[in-house]
Amino acid sequence: METIIIAAVARNNVIGKNNKLPWHYKEDFQHFKRLTLNHVVVMGRKTFESIGKPLPNRVNLVVSRNKELQIPGCVVVGSLQETKEYAEAKVNAEKLFIIGGSSLFNEGLAVADAMELTLVHKDVEGDVYFPKWNVEEWEEKSREDRGEVSFVRFERMKTKTNAIVILYTDDNRILMQDRRNIKKWGEEWGFWGGGVEHGETKEVAAIREIKEELDYDLKEFQYIGQVIGVAKRFKLPHEQWHIVTEVFVTKISDDISQFIVNEGLAAQFFTIDEIKNIILTPDIDLKILKLFEEFVDIN
Repeated sequence: METIIIAAVARNNVIGKNNKLPWHYKEDFQHFKRLTLNHVVVMGRKTFESIGKPLPNRVNLVVSRNKELQIPGCVVVGSLQETKEYAEAKVNAEKLFIIGGSSLFNEGLAVADAMELTLVHKDVEGDVYFPKWNVEEWEEKSREDRGEVSFVRFERMKTKTNAIVILYTDDNRILMQDRRNIKKWGEEWGFWGGGVEHGETKEVAAIREIKEELDYDLKEFQYIGQVIGVAKRFKLPHEQWHIVTEVFVTKISDDISQFIVNEGLAAQFFTIDEIKNIILTPDIDLKILKLFEEFVDIN
């Protein structure tokens, strides 16, 4: 089941005034009806009161902490999580639309798969606001401009967490992985590390990845920060991912450097400036390098 936030939002984030919509756009009402018809809509009690009646040809769920509340034509539930459970178990719903108000939108931002927003291209006076949301976690999928408003669909980017370890020498050269013969990566060079598996801490993932990739027991290493960026999958270049990268550093001795050379591992040492000329995911890799440069300056 897809969970979707649907709302009309002014340029200054206003969504309501005195428990009513502070505008009237016929095309917005038509857009709302077309999207939600024959699906499940969930709303807070105040939003239901502003509408005044159940929306026809839709399953109407109202969230309220009042367990005694009964509303003809609606199902009253105690939480947003309960609406999802009801929609899946009782209705076998394909889509669940969160239609307001502000607190339900705020809660829904953590669980929604998509947002259907009508963007009103002006500031409007009001007393209820759409909650702030992280634009880096959402990707615009479609837009239809209709004069004073635009209908925009956003979809949550898939999120992946990586743990990488920067292995560096006394003179701050960095060991990079040669990926030119690894087709799945779609890039020539990369840092050592990979995905954090379910149930793992970032530290455990870093140790495991270095053991798997270099057969090296990582013992002394330091966490220097987190990098957030967007990357495209090599096999699915149309699909963007929200990448969270946990960055560690460890200084390797001359003995380890020589071991890597002698073993003929697919690796090479680069200076920071040299790496800047070979990276292919600048939104992430340049941020990682900046973290490392800041670490070197401090230490």
